[in-house]
Amino acid sequence: MDKLIVILEKGERSIQALIVAVTVIALVGMFLNHRVKMKALDIEIQKTKQELALNNTLKVMIALESSGRHDGCWGDGGAAYGWLQFHKATFYFYSKKYGLTGVDWQNKEDQFRLAYMMVRDGYGREWTVYKRAKKLVEF
Repeated sequence: MDKLIVILEKGERSIQALIVAVTVIALVGMFLNHRVKMKALDIEIQKTKQELALNNTLKVMIALESSGRHDGCWGDGGAAYGWLQFHKATFYFYSKKYGLTGVDWQNKEDQFRLAYMMVRDGYGREWTVYKRAKKLVEF
């Protein structure tokens, strides 16, 4: 009988140790899962900040290039058009590069969409106002 009590006590301690081990494993798992979720959230926040900065940079570029006017807004001696003052050759060169079809260099939305991709991908230098616009947004 004494042996049975000793075995049961050892078993009880083993069960308690197992419960503690499972609890610790569960807590570590929850902590790691939380860290993964927080990292994913940090990445999403960073993407949102970058997108906001990009959109704001484009808005400032539009203000600097054309004061927000698009229709009938010619510049560079008639070589540039619209609120983003695209040159026809530049517009179609980058449209081809990005695989855009059915676009019109004088279309307001097409200009914005292409400019968005260009600035996002590091081609903001195509506009003389880009550096100034970026600095104003960063301020």
